Amino acid sequence: MAVYATSKTPITQLVISGNEVYDNRTGNSETLTINGNVTHFQVTNNLVHDNDNIGIDAIGFEGVGPVGYDQPMYGEMSGNTVYNISGITNPGEGYEYDADGFYCDGCAYLTIERNVILQVDYGIETTSENQICQPNGTEWSGPNNTGKAAKGKSPCYGRYVTVRNNLFYNANSCGNSIGGYAPATKKGGPSNGGGSSYHEVFVNNTLYNNGTQPGSSKEGTPSGEFQIRTRSAALKGTFTKQHSVRRNTNLWINSYAPFQRRIRPPATLNWNLYNSSAGYLEGTSILWAE
Repeated sequence: MAVYATSKTPITQLVISGNEVYDNRTGNSETLTINGNVTHFQVTNNLVHDNDNIGIDAIGFEGVGPVGYDQPMYGEMSGNTVYNISGITNPGEGYEYDADGFYCDGCAYLTIERNVILQVDYGIETTSENQICQPNGTEWSGPNNTGKAAKGKSPCYGRYVTVRNNLFYNANSCGNSIGGYAPATKKGGPSNGGGSSYHEVFVNNTLYNNGTQPGSSKEGTPSGEFQIRTRSAALKGTFTKQHSVRRNTNLWINSYAPFQRRIRPPATLNWNLYNSSAGYLEGTSILWAE
């Protein structure tokens, strides 16, 4: 199921609600997708399960919409149940645990709330895969989509996303993840993983026993409950008032982005509740890159 908005005039007031989407083999594509110039949309009360790639996705900067009009914005995803989503049997994904329950890939001003996500590879990722933007992380030279629309070589941002009051459990790789999956390059380019996250807020979520599969060093599995990936630009996230419970393994936070005292940290984590049968283990429960 996909919506592609290809014009400078957005698709607006779109509602996708009450559907069951299951048993799809989508290769490199997603199960339920909002792509391009879609604004003020709702994806609610759907049941998405037993698919071999991403469950629900909002995608920007892939060239579906015109330059400057290629980002889904001002959306709500709520009341959905997503389960049994994995790329481990998908040749298009390299037979890896890399399929998200929810994915913001270059979306903006999106609220994701009151969803149940279980037995997926990644509970949710909020970032962008593309590095074709101007220095402000968009395809506009000025703030708030003003100025001149043009492509560039800077990382694009998944920005201003609020993830709240969701339940994530038994994910194969990770519960919540921010940041691009690869470092930014001087050449830039589409779909190179060099995008980033900006002003993402995760609040009042419950995460239980995520990162269940041993995986491999190539996959980076498991990454536990919170993952902070490559800092390619203005990586900025806030995890606050989360409830994280570990049943067996003991990895709460895994950051590939280093903490540097002279530079603001890539994420701020406050007022979270962590619980594990093994308790806190130094060097294991929290891994922060040097």
